[in-house]
Amino acid sequence: MNSHRIGIMTKYIHPTDTKPSRVKAYTEIGHKITLTWDSGLDQFENHEKAAQALMNKMCWKERIIGAAIKDGYAFVMLDKRFDKVKES
Repeated sequence: MNSHRIGIMTKYIHPTDTKPSRVKAYTEIGHKITLTWDSGLDQFENHEKAAQALMNKMCWKERIIGAAIKDGYAFVMLDKRFDKVKES
């Protein structure tokens, strides 16, 4: 499967008695990574950081863009064709 066809979802994981707050990034095909919540970042930045960490783990090089969904965030990889689009 081409990496640019894979979506990444993220979700917040509440702290437990033994673990701090975390954010998990995962795909429907089983790729996943969990990071400790960074209180120096805002909510979106924490989710974006987790999605980017999963991208790095999988050696995926595409850029990502994310948006809030019901249980966290969803990130999609931008096709290289979007690199040619310029802001007006």
